[in-house]
Amino acid sequence: MKRELELAPWSVASAAEIERTASGLMRSRDRFLRAEDWDARFVRPLIVRSWERCRAMHVDATRRLAPLAITRDAQLVERREANEPLLRAAREVVDRLRDQLAESGYVIVLTDAAGCILKIVGDRTIQRRLARIDFVPGGDWSEAAAGTNAIGTALSDRRAVQLLAAEHFCDGWTDLTCTAVPIRDPQTSEVIGILDLTGDYRLIRAHLTNLLAIAVLEIQERLRRLHDPTAGRDRSLRFAPQPSDEPARTDDDAYLAFASGAVAASLDLGATLRTVCEQTEAVLKASSTAVFVFGSEGEAPYHYAWSQSGGTRDDELAIALEGCDALATIRERGEAIVVDDLAFATSFGERLGRSGFGSIALLPLPTARGTIGFVAAARPGAGPWNFVDVRRAFALMTGAATAIENARLFEALRERNRHIETINATAKLLSELLEPAEHLEDILAAIVAELGYMAAALYLRGREYGSLQKVASFGVPCDVDGQRCGESHVTVALSAGAATVGMLELCGGGVARANRGDRATIAAVAQQLAMALNNAQLLRTAGEVEVLRRADRLKSEFLATVSHDLRSPLTAICAGIDGLLERPDGAARDDGYLHTIRNQADRLGRLVDQLLDISQIERGALRLSCEWHDFQSILDDVLEGIEPLYGPKRIILDVPMLQPLLFVDRDRLIQVFYNLIDNACKYSPTYSPVSIEARWTSQEITVAISDRGPGIVSSERERIFTRFYRGDNARGTTRSIGIGLAICRGIVEAHGGAIWLEQSSAEGSTFRFRMPLRNDFGRELP
Repeated sequence: MKRELELAPWSVASAAEIERTASGLMRSRDRFLRAEDWDARFVRPLIVRSWERCRAMHVDATRRLAPLAITRDAQLVERREANEPLLRAAREVVDRLRDQLAESGYVIVLTDAAGCILKIVGDRTIQRRLARIDFVPGGDWSEAAAGTNAIGTALSDRRAVQLLAAEHFCDGWTDLTCTAVPIRDPQTSEVIGILDLTGDYRLIRAHLTNLLAIAVLEIQERLRRLHDPTAGRDRSLRFAPQPSDEPARTDDDAYLAFASGAVAASLDLGATLRTVCEQTEAVLKASSTAVFVFGSEGEAPYHYAWSQSGGTRDDELAIALEGCDALATIRERGEAIVVDDLAFATSFGERLGRSGFGSIALLPLPTARGTIGFVAAARPGAGPWNFVDVRRAFALMTGAATAIENARLFEALRERNRHIETINATAKLLSELLEPAEHLEDILAAIVAELGYMAAALYLRGREYGSLQKVASFGVPCDVDGQRCGESHVTVALSAGAATVGMLELCGGGVARANRGDRATIAAVAQQLAMALNNAQLLRTAGEVEVLRRADRLKSEFLATVSHDLRSPLTAICAGIDGLLERPDGAARDDGYLHTIRNQADRLGRLVDQLLDISQIERGALRLSCEWHDFQSILDDVLEGIEPLYGPKRIILDVPMLQPLLFVDRDRLIQVFYNLIDNACKYSPTYSPVSIEARWTSQEITVAISDRGPGIVSSERERIFTRFYRGDNARGTTRSIGIGLAICRGIVEAHGGAIWLEQSSAEGSTFRFRMPLRNDFGRELP
């Protein structure tokens, strides 16, 4: 909404944009009237000042009718007689405007110095509509009576004003657009009346201000002819050109056609601006001219200046005008300013007075988008501007504004094409390089060549402390003894997603380049470079991950192969030993050796089984053979195998009497119990207790096994469930390859459960696992 509000005061391109702007202004106005917080940036300063004046005067914002300044016809006659010179001078001008704007939805209004309407002509439909709010002869349209409106605001500010819809203060006329220009007495420069155009707010047009300015010029010219032209004349008058001593040209149309054709003959912006200066200089017989084209809000206008005396470009006039109040006036209001004698004009500042110019004319450049700038024309001496020449210059401005807009659009299109070509060329180069990081200097050389700069440097973020490090450069260094070179210097960040990976620095492109849209192209190129470098890094990382994945797969295959290969001889060894042990008493044998061989073979068999289990778990191929089993029977089998190995240990059971049935793989669950209890016994001091606690709900069973061992540090809580990992406290105390807990996790998770280390300290560790309980149909219990 901010953009539409900024454009709205002068022109809106479409009906939809007008509606959005009008509704936004209405919201701002309503918040202002309710004394709530509101953002004054969305409303023009002149409107804010008027709203504040109206509130200070206690104007009723809900008013839907303007009060009448008179109540009887005789009073209106008296008002008109008192303003007879103004009415007489304006008669032909108002009638011509009426014919020019016939059936356009506008009415032309003439008021006196107090805001009382003296005359209203134009579209009859609009007149009837306006009559309902007393917008009729005799109506009082001062700010004190009617609130913020174009007539009252122009009288208060003594400047040209154009108001859109809700910029009005009172409710009755927030659907109107009004343009008003003060009429000044040519002898005293006092405001003696207002010339106004009023219509539906959707009909707002930027050129209306210029149209009224020309009309006011003619009215003041006619007033001057009614008086002594030399009596008390003030050279600082605004809109005060003097009558011409030469007869009016009969070929005005042909002359303007030639001038307009000249300014529109080229699509080159520089050539167009120069032609506008030349033609304006010829029309006004000025010595120096300058074109000012407005940039974005807050930016100084771009200008092109021309001096007739030297026949070359001369910035003296443009430099003298920088920072003066007149520039803000034209930008905000689109108001023309014509000054006969700069010695009496305080709004231009001392700089222009010291420049040697005596008189100046500032003519707005109106387009459908609003006032895009103005043309300044100056002469060395004070003196009246020729009315006919000024009128021709006003007519020239419309064609000049269109030509400048076309040239700007063409330049923007050409710049965009160059932008696209540069991006495509950079993308093509980066796509052809398999490893961009190895060709950084070549990339910088190509970027410098495409963008037209002299040097480039690339900085990437280092691994330590996130600092930027210079990794490549091309061309003349951008720094000379720590000082920036006089050329333009552009620095943009290299961003890949949300991360900033580095910085691209360019210099030597000329001072004007960075100010004319190159930064967007450079930013796009920098983003492409950042993405290319990031993608290359991702490819390298993906390759490394693939290598690790392949090695891990080979390792799993190796474990499976070794497990199967070892099982066959172990089976034969165990069978032979069993045969020897079962021989008759008379056979020679050594039972101690045989039992030792048998135990070690059993241990090797368990190790092979574990290797096979971990291999199946990692491949996701662990098979379960689930049946219904009693929890107590499973626990009894576990204790029967554990107690002979750890007789001195004391197993403490905390298991309720009523126990659920488990739908599990009995052998696998016994393996989980055995591994956990075996670890607790191995790592605990002799005679220290190992407790087994079981609890269940309708949904799951939870088992906890606690010991009094050395504990496990917090940094190893997750790592201990990794295959082949042994904690620091376990190393050197027992023989183990570190796969028991990994097998426990695989078995529990295969049953749909989870296992974790709940507590660990110098006084022991507690392992817990939980598994879901199921009903007879294999579903979880309700």
